[in-house]
This record gives sequence, structure tokens and C-alpha cells, in this order.
Amino acid sequence: MNTVVMALLVALVVTSCKVDSTVTIAVSEDGSGTVEVVVDADAEAAKQIGDPATSLRLADLTEAGWTVAKPRIDAKSGELHLKAIRPFRSAEELKAIVADIGTGTTAPFISDLRLTVKDSFGRTDYRLTGRLKTDGGVASLSDPALAEELGGLPVGRTPEEMAAMGWDGKGVGTLRLRVQLPGGVDEHNGTVVDGQVEWSAPVGSDDVTDKRMVIESESIQRRVQLARVLGFAGIGAAIALVVVGLIRRSR
Repeated sequence: MNTVVMALLVALVVTSCKVDSTVTIAVSEDGSGTVEVVVDADAEAAKQIGDPATSLRLADLTEAGWTVAKPRIDAKSGELHLKAIRPFRSAEELKAIVADIGTGTTAPFISDLRLTVKDSFGRTDYRLTGRLKTDGGVASLSDPALAEELGGLPVGRTPEEMAAMGWDGKGVGTLRLRVQLPGGVDEHNGTVVDGQVEWSAPVGSDDVTDKRMVIESESIQRRVQLARVLGFAGIGAAIALVVVGLIRRSR
């Protein structure tokens, strides 16, 4: 997803435009799930981007395994909305996908991600941990290859030029990470938003953000399903005992 997000951020970093990104990790009961990335660019950004069908290299995402929705411009607000989703089958695959978001910058935004699914008698425990980190200002949004193309400057502007254009160092938008685990929310150190736990950080800001993320849950549904299985097994055993008793009495 780095191709779209970083291209937008670097292109708009020296303007008054804002680009917000939301990464949502939805975990299923078996430990698989999906990673969804939504990018919202304000109306001014949408004008500078122009036709997203020709200005954004969305084919790169499709080739990487993402399902990309057609870019949409809101008729009322003029904002540009981009969305891509990619499934994962295991904790290892999830870690690889998330690590790729922001790759090419000075450091990945989301790192040390670890998902554990622990089955025990009558319950399944889920735990996800990681770090959300942004630092280095606008330079963190670039990489050596891009900086070389821009004349050796990370975003093609000197600090003096950026100051003259009104750059205040507060960033170009916000990165949000949301996590949804089976069984609802038990323990976490984030903020609950619509049943999901969220952490956020400014992107391209001169300030440093370094947050450790923790969320845990217990699957009640699995416990109920197991109780039903055990209940049906008990009923079956009772019926078997009655049948055996009747057979013995008839002899």
C-alpha cells in the first residue's frame, strides 16, 4: 500500500492539503482475516491529483495481492477516497503485509506486530501487540531513491523554501490503526471506536510518536459452540445408555 499512500503524502507535503490513512486489521476466529487500508485526501488534494485513474499506479497494488476499489470523489465535499483490502491466512502473513505499509520510508510506521491465538479447554484467547511510530518530519516520508530524483532533497524543497510556503511541521495527515478481534474487547491501551480499538499518530510531523499497542480478547462464541458440542455429546451418551438398558431388559 506504500505506493499509493507515500506518493500522495510526498506529492502534497508542501501544500495545505491533508491526507488521512486508516489501517484496519480484522481477525477471524481461526487467526486469519483481512487488512484494509483507506486513504482520504481533502478536496484541495483531490484537485492536485486530478484523475486518480491515470495519476495513481493502482495496478501495483493489485499485483501485490490487494483488492482495490475504484477511487471515488465525494460529490459534496470533493474529497478523494481510496480503499484496498488484502486477506491474510496466518499471523506470519499478517506481519508481512503490515510491515509493507510504509516500506520505503526511513522506518515502517507499524512494526513488531505479533498476533497470537491460544486455544484451551472451552476458550480461545487472542492477543495482538506492536508499535506505531512516526518521526523524522517530512524526510521520513521519502527514501534515498526518491530524494535523488528530487535533487537530493527528500521532498524536493529546502527547509527554507518549505518555511516560506508556510510549512508548520505539524504533518500532512493522520495515520490510524484499528484492530478488531473475535469476542469483542477485553484489555487494550488504545481508544474504542465502533467496537474496534484505535491508535493514531501524525504523519510527517516534526514531533516523534512511539506507541506500544496491546489488545486482548476472549472468544465467547467458541466457548458457546464447545458447550453445545459437549451438551449434544452428553445427550447422545444418555440416549445410548437408555437404549442399552432397554435392550438388556428385553432379553
